Amino acid sequence: MTPIDTIRFSIVMPVFNHGGFVSSAIQSVLAQTCADWELIAVDDGSSDDSGEILDAAAVAEPRLRVIHQANAGPAQARNRGIAEARGAWLAFLDSDDTLYPHALESYARYIDAHPAARFIYGFRHRLLGDEVRRTVGEHQDHPTGTAELFERVYIGSSSVCFRRDSLDGMDVWFDPALPPAEDYELFLRLSLKTPLEPLGEAVGLRRRHGGNISRQTGRSRLNEARMLERFAQGPGAGRLDPSMVALRVARVFCSAGREHFRAGNLGPAIESLDESLARRWSMRAWAMRAWCRAMRTIKG
Repeated sequence: MTPIDTIRFSIVMPVFNHGGFVSSAIQSVLAQTCADWELIAVDDGSSDDSGEILDAAAVAEPRLRVIHQANAGPAQARNRGIAEARGAWLAFLDSDDTLYPHALESYARYIDAHPAARFIYGFRHRLLGDEVRRTVGEHQDHPTGTAELFERVYIGSSSVCFRRDSLDGMDVWFDPALPPAEDYELFLRLSLKTPLEPLGEAVGLRRRHGGNISRQTGRSRLNEARMLERFAQGPGAGRLDPSMVALRVARVFCSAGREHFRAGNLGPAIESLDESLARRWSMRAWAMRAWCRAMRTIKG
């Protein structure tokens, strides 16, 4: 087996039923202008042809390693890939996204110029069908930290690169109990250990389609709100302004209420809005809760 750290970049790609997209993801790695990488694809119990596509690609490319496991979710798949990684730096690629050819080269150039760096982030443009919609990355002109990331999610798993040894001492990497906020929570914990340094450029495309697991729902927003509060009271205790924490958590609970209302789930919507108002009063949450209560009364 190749010793750890003799490969520069280990790219971890969880795969679940993305047979229509995974070939493009693989090709985007094969097209990298920096050749010092391995791709670890974890087939998370796919029931479509994803596993067969991965195995066929691995026959032709020795830097691609395929791991098959029973379905356990993206957090466990990423953790399995990390455990198998042999590179000094970890990068991630969702199997419905793609990297630009220069992504790893840009990371390498930044690392060479900033030898103390441990966590680097870029951003992604959006791909809707065949149309690329350009975005402007947030916080791309200065290093950021826990406070900025707590206030808003501006990085994603397919646009970060960090030292593998940054995970040393952590009992949990991606927490499978926190879908779909497990990557956000890990990055928050990493921000306690190292500055988050912007690359200043887009590193790939985020594909938007009907099956995106990161799409917002009432449940996902509730999970995010509870994760943020747990982080603020746990690892982040004493590192964040309490009034900022209350405002941020209240807003996410309010968003959960809105998503539940849109889905017609009036009971969970009211409960989420109650949670929001308990942390910080706002006219928006109060009015939405009053409307949900009126609708529930009308419906009997």
